[in-house]
Amino acid sequence: MTNRILHLPGAVAAALALAFLGACGQVESERVAVPAGKGALELAGRHGFGRSISGVVRPSDRAQEELFVSGWHLRETYTSGEETVWSVVARPVLLLPLAEVPTVDVELSLEVQRAEFRGGDYPLGVEVNGVELGTTELVDGMNHLRLPVPSGLLFAGLNRIVLQSPEPDSPADHGFGGDRRKLGFRLGPVVVNAADAKRVPVLHRSLKAMPGATVHWSLAEGAGPWSLVVQDGATGVVQSSHSMVGAGGLVELSEDGGEDLQLAVWPVDPGDSPGLRSEDELTEFVIRSEPNYTDVILIVVDTLRADALVLAAPPNIAGLAAESTVFEYAFAHAPITLPSHTALFSSRHPHVTGIVNNGQTVSAELPLFAPHLASFGYRTLAAVSLGTLLAPVMGLDTGLDRGFDRFESASDLDSYAEMTAPLLADLLADEDGSEPMLLFAHFADPHEPYRSAGPTGLETHVLVDGVPSMVLDPGRAPYVERRIKLEAGPHQLAFESPGLEVQLRSLALRFEDGTQLEPRFLEGALMALGERHVVEFDVPADGTVEVDLWLNDYPRKEARYARYAEEIAMVDVAIGELIADLKTAGRWDDSLVVFTSDHGEGLAQHGIIGHVGGLFEEQLHVPLLVKLPAGEAWQPVRSQLEQMSKRVVRHVDLVPTLLELLGLPPLAGQEGRSLLDPDLADGTSLEVLGQTHAPEARFDLYSLRDERWKLIYAPDSRRFQMFDIQADPAEEQDVFAEHGDERIEWQVRLRDLALLWKRDGNIETDEERAALRAALGY
Repeated sequence: MTNRILHLPGAVAAALALAFLGACGQVESERVAVPAGKGALELAGRHGFGRSISGVVRPSDRAQEELFVSGWHLRETYTSGEETVWSVVARPVLLLPLAEVPTVDVELSLEVQRAEFRGGDYPLGVEVNGVELGTTELVDGMNHLRLPVPSGLLFAGLNRIVLQSPEPDSPADHGFGGDRRKLGFRLGPVVVNAADAKRVPVLHRSLKAMPGATVHWSLAEGAGPWSLVVQDGATGVVQSSHSMVGAGGLVELSEDGGEDLQLAVWPVDPGDSPGLRSEDELTEFVIRSEPNYTDVILIVVDTLRADALVLAAPPNIAGLAAESTVFEYAFAHAPITLPSHTALFSSRHPHVTGIVNNGQTVSAELPLFAPHLASFGYRTLAAVSLGTLLAPVMGLDTGLDRGFDRFESASDLDSYAEMTAPLLADLLADEDGSEPMLLFAHFADPHEPYRSAGPTGLETHVLVDGVPSMVLDPGRAPYVERRIKLEAGPHQLAFESPGLEVQLRSLALRFEDGTQLEPRFLEGALMALGERHVVEFDVPADGTVEVDLWLNDYPRKEARYARYAEEIAMVDVAIGELIADLKTAGRWDDSLVVFTSDHGEGLAQHGIIGHVGGLFEEQLHVPLLVKLPAGEAWQPVRSQLEQMSKRVVRHVDLVPTLLELLGLPPLAGQEGRSLLDPDLADGTSLEVLGQTHAPEARFDLYSLRDERWKLIYAPDSRRFQMFDIQADPAEEQDVFAEHGDERIEWQVRLRDLALLWKRDGNIETDEERAALRAALGY
């Protein structure tokens, strides 16, 4: 799988950028006046700071994640048992905290290993605070480097280390398997060695500078002095140093809004007194500034068509709509879960993020909404319900959890709404309300398999070695965990559903010691429809086998609509519980709430059941509700949003809009436009770029849509379809032959994008495509 951001040749990229200006451009506008919110960020409290030890960066210490500034990939355990981290760019950066500058000779110690698949010369240059310490040739195995550091080069605070290396490439490029992740070298512990070095705990936080921001601090009675250093987050240059002595005080920060900052705080040992003091001495560390802080509640209901709210009439969602601005023409950019969520959280289109299928890994370099809010002190919480947002296939994490303090799920597979609701309740119960919060609530329902809310009378009989064990209702799509005592030797499980086609969606068998038992299908197969499935497996010794299974029937025609509506009703109950919990916690009225879906669902329209295989309205048209905080102060903003409620809006516009509503700087590289931009209300229509890609889709498709026309392009067949959306909202009449010349520039743009993606972006091998399709159940 490719998991990189698409990089295009300069001239071609420039031409494409100009061509897509109408669909993706960002126009500067006056910032909205944000009404009062919470007004302060508490950093001294729980989860406010990262905590590291002076003079040490150790990848195995999860508390040091903020010290890995850029250019690093997932951790991996080296053969020695020490956890390391991979570089994924030629000049990765990390931060080394020092509580004081050593007064004797200093040595910088690093443990580095080049990738095993890399042969030949591999130089590694080390730069500290802008000064090169030298270049070393790495040999096979772990390299233990010892580099002398010139006097005066290090300072108290976060020291910036840049490691210069050859451009990373993938094992697959060197003929080692199918792993196409761009990898450079492994980095183990980084340590400053000096005779007088003290391992003092250093608290640190990366954030954005905000106009008029001040730090207010307090120390416990009898506490010794502390130090505070404010640094430029991009260069590491120290902006100011402060001694924190006495009961409390304040420090003014930079007034340059949007500038990256780093704060480092640590206790200073008075004189020669030994030992370390506790960070509990720092009783208050609060940032106050002109921007005000409002809780953000983002609710995404997976696979929810825009017209489904009329079909099901869910009361709790209807109640939310009554408090909200309802956008009638909101659109996703991909009918696939992970690409759509990545586009939403990054404000970039799927071909730009490089995430076009489930199972890919979001680049650590891609700016995302959650870490952006976290940099301003937001608590970031999530409960998700779909395996594709966790560790979907091939053991890969998606990377979309980056920036979240907590990212929970009730299951490694799909979780139903009644399973996710308690997780959200627990997340809220653990918050005291002292910090602003981003809460991402994701519900898998009404995603296939469509299940009934009550008994259906359908039966699947489960037999163990021919003996009836249990009867399941496949219409309820049940998850089942059952422990069975078995003797050593071969055994059979049979699933019999006379007169009924049933899917066995997952089956896991574990012996009591944790050993995975491999099921062998004698009849049927995973994800295959059939009346009978039979598996054989071997038990190593007398004992207990844990059976985890998930199965469902396949409703057809009218039953499919009914089940879909039932699932919407079930998720509506969970949303009602979430709203009630927010009200009980006193966080509803003052919250900014967004309700949407990642994509729609085909229910046999255009011959499509499901979502990945089409770009019609039923796949891309999604609900969008935005509830502003209560109070008259928000009325002008509400009026601005209402002006866009009947215009075409896009998922990439959500993050720019939310950040403007919060009074925060834009996300780096965002492609969407704030819906508060006054030029949009009376201007030309925004254009929606849609796309779906193989191997999840059977072939690539691209589309463009505005308020009148919709154009769909299939590059494999070079076929265009065109619909007059105003006259033909169901897209039943292809009018390309008559009206194609209305949007000739769209044809050029979609052809160019398809050619560029095929050449520079879509690099999976046929073997990888087949493996991914099999893993995803296609």
